Amino acid sequence: MSSALRKGFEFDVMKKTFRSDGMTVNTMKIPAGCSIGKHVHPYSHLSCLVSGRVILSVMGSPDVELKGLSFIEIEKYKSHVITAIEDSVWMCLHASSVMDEDNLKLVEA
Repeated sequence: MSSALRKGFEFDVMKKTFRSDGMTVNTMKIPAGCSIGKHVHPYSHLSCLVSGRVILSVMGSPDVELKGLSFIEIEKYKSHVITAIEDSVWMCLHASSVMDEDNLKLVEA
């Protein structure tokens, strides 16, 4: 299981990964008040808030509140943080050709 930070403590994000014909989809359940920490990818990808409400913080852009169901593109090399306002389900859609754990870089807050 993956973990993320909740006000300095780790929590289980209940991450599940699905793959099919060149596509990798990561789904994460984020409890209210928790964040998927600041990270960056060397490629653009789509994200989907399936349910709940989050604040999405992307480097160089104003924070935005999203409500499920919402889709958004995260541009390559833009660090980003997802903070759940209420219990939420978040999905990231990546091209499998560029997606691997070595391409996920955690960024100092």
